[in-house]
Amino acid sequence: MSPSPRLRSVARLTAVAFTTLGLSATAQTYAFPGSSADLPEGSHWWISSDHGGTHNRDLSAVRFDDDEKRFTRVKIPFADYAANPRNADWVIYGLPVSAIADGEVLTCWRNAPEGLKPAVYGGDDVPHPGRTSNPLRIPRSGNHVNIRTDDGKIILYAHLQPGSVPEELCPFNATYVADAEDRVGDLPREVIVPAAQRVRVKRGQFVGRVGSSGASSNPHLHVHLQPMTGATTLGTSLPLTYSQAWQKNGAVAYDSSLDFVPLQNEALDLFP
Repeated sequence: MSPSPRLRSVARLTAVAFTTLGLSATAQTYAFPGSSADLPEGSHWWISSDHGGTHNRDLSAVRFDDDEKRFTRVKIPFADYAANPRNADWVIYGLPVSAIADGEVLTCWRNAPEGLKPAVYGGDDVPHPGRTSNPLRIPRSGNHVNIRTDDGKIILYAHLQPGSVPEELCPFNATYVADAEDRVGDLPREVIVPAAQRVRVKRGQFVGRVGSSGASSNPHLHVHLQPMTGATTLGTSLPLTYSQAWQKNGAVAYDSSLDFVPLQNEALDLFP
């Protein structure tokens, strides 16, 4: 079924996936972590990686370049970006991120700095020294929120912009950790929120802005769902299924609002 006229008009601002309001969802269905309303005109959310065929997802955003007839993740002509790459030039940079389910903040970090320069051609990014020191001083997830859901799972929102995670959600204000590899079970010790300070987060609540902190070569939102096998141990990532999103194949030389189809309790996958 094609989108209604109202949804078709919204789709022009959307992506490979986007949030639509007012749809019912099952207990195992999650909200999309971003909204089409926050995207620049003519831009879309985009699935940039499935982490080698896992259920982990890296989400980016794109605009359609009419001159080159393809989607691009940067706001400016690529030659201009390549001459002076900046995080702020990425379409997704700074977009708000919302919780996709209710839960309690288990780990977090707020003020880690971002990489010094994002990638241009892949692998040529310049990480922050805190990600190359011994010991590592910036967690792999950088600024992040790990939310434990009421049904015993945990959802990670990673690589957020410095200072964007609300202080009322995360009590840590330091820039660096002492040792990012010091762990309790599967969790870095210094980012675990003390039990008495853990706060509840509601589905749809703002948790931060997309950035490029931690082990990140360019601005994107990393999100994944895992079962908790113990108080600090995690299992293999699980599919994130959505019913409040629409998607389309972005591997085309045109951009149309008529190509979107609704997700019905389905996971977001990379297109061929």
